[in-house]
Amino acid sequence: MALALLVYALTGSGLGVAGVVIAEIIPVLTLAPLAGALVDRLPGVRVMIGADLGRAALAFVLPFIDGHVVAVYAVAFGLAAGGVFFNPASQAVLPSLVDERDLIAANSGVWTAAVVSLAVSTSSGPHPDGLSWPHPAGRPARGNVAGRPAD
Repeated sequence: MALALLVYALTGSGLGVAGVVIAEIIPVLTLAPLAGALVDRLPGVRVMIGADLGRAALAFVLPFIDGHVVAVYAVAFGLAAGGVFFNPASQAVLPSLVDERDLIAANSGVWTAAVVSLAVSTSSGPHPDGLSWPHPAGRPARGNVAGRPAD
């Protein structure tokens, strides 16, 4: 969601936002079969660590992109690709961490955490109207999605 807002702030175009969505869908469609095979053959924890290190590196680079929309698309692709490898690995590791009788509750907990974190990150991130929540003083901070002062 944040990348879509960033692209909209940079381009003002719905078509630009569609490019982010496409960049996030392509790895899911193309890499899922490979990810499943890798997770079956490699230690799941190592796959998860590798995927998260890759995603962290991309997140670190994002502030330095400086308005290059194609670079934002590449970051969106990479972040989604990391998720394609991380998600099945986390599901494969879970049964080794909990008793079989607790597996349904553990799966529900993982799913709930993912949904809650998505809801919180979406609602607390930058907004297209130039306001960012939450602000330490409890009021909105001025500035647009790209981190530049609002007009």
